[in-house]
Amino acid sequence: MKKKNDLNFFVLGFPNGGTTIINNIFNSIENSFSLGEPHWLLRNEKSIDKVINLSTGSAKKYFLNIKQEEDIINTILNIKGMFLKGYKETYRDFDLNYCYNLFYKHYNLVDFIILINREPAMLFAKGNASDKNKIPLMYKHFYEFSQLEKIIVIDYEEFTKGKIAYLNKKLFFKIDENLIIKNPNHYYGNHKAHNSTSIQEAKNYSVDEKYIEIYNRALKYYKKIKNND
Repeated sequence: MKKKNDLNFFVLGFPNGGTTIINNIFNSIENSFSLGEPHWLLRNEKSIDKVINLSTGSAKKYFLNIKQEEDIINTILNIKGMFLKGYKETYRDFDLNYCYNLFYKHYNLVDFIILINREPAMLFAKGNASDKNKIPLMYKHFYEFSQLEKIIVIDYEEFTKGKIAYLNKKLFFKIDENLIIKNPNHYYGNHKAHNSTSIQEAKNYSVDEKYIEIYNRALKYYKKIKNND
């Protein structure tokens, strides 16, 4: 990639899968911003004003005139003179078609995509996925995405151990390992992660016996992504 500035991107991960802390890191880099789930906020809240006020953070001034969903990505693309500019979204089991289509709608518009792969036991925890039967399909989609160009796969567990040094091994640009991580004050995202100024090691989850067969199907795709099969 020849571009050194005006790098357009998006970050995609599962619920409680690490998108918030990655988003905070990108927002803490000088002359950069990453919006906090603007498309999902608009789809869920049906309010452009909420998108402007709750997902844009320090980049709010650029988005004051947006009127519809398409204006979000178009505004990002049209901003000049920044280093990184983009957004993060969560891949949600109860609206998979929308999430899947949004990925491909924006795939050709950006320079790179961060795909966060987290061990699937996390999604079987209370509140992380409403339909457990869809979890294997979510991982199947991520495996499909991981085979495309422009995709940078971040292994969540490895990231929380290696922190920014790990990111620097995966990215084509370098982040200061002493970066002060700031809260961008976005409405959506893990609120504990929003308020954290450090990267916490991944928590281990157990899976109820009744979900083991479903879990193993998701685990198969998780491993294929992790091993770059």
